[in-house]
Amino acid sequence: IYPKSQLEKINGLVAAQTKLDGDYTAAINSADKLFAARKFEDAIADYRKSLVIKPSEKYPLDKIADAEKQIADLRTIQESYYKAIADGDKFFTEKDFVNSLASFKNAIALKPGEAYPTRKITEIQAILEKDKAEGQRYQEALAQADKLFNDKKISEAIEPYQRASRIKPNEKYPQDQIAEINRQIIA
Repeated sequence: IYPKSQLEKINGLVAAQTKLDGDYTAAINSADKLFAARKFEDAIADYRKSLVIKPSEKYPLDKIADAEKQIADLRTIQESYYKAIADGDKFFTEKDFVNSLASFKNAIALKPGEAYPTRKITEIQAILEKDKAEGQRYQEALAQADKLFNDKKISEAIEPYQRASRIKPNEKYPQDQIAEINRQIIA
């Protein structure tokens, strides 16, 4: 009877160990799948379940540390993304389109495929292209006006200076030249 009872105990212990190993493996497999899917919080919970089953195992501890690092990195990226968006919006409001564009491009680098910064980049690029075209027209009008002015065709120079002034109303130079032409015509 004794050997038989010992065999039953051993078989019971083996069965318990097999169940324990199976439960541990199931918890680890589940946690690894969640980790691979980047569901780090859920993966940590499953790794902790495996530690309840086998507290001395190192693998779940390493994976928990790795998942916590991934979570911290994602938070850092998220914070940097929100800062880049805020900076881009601030620069855009201030009409500092070059820095706004850089900020939105930084946001896209942090989180590719996001709609808002992509839309803002497109909008800013259109503004910059328009500004470039206006700048070119402004320079062409000034060049024509300055040539006429220097060739002493001052009455003909008024129209290109006025055109330049309409393109960029805040520029002082065309307005000063128009005033000079008017002074010379009156004199």
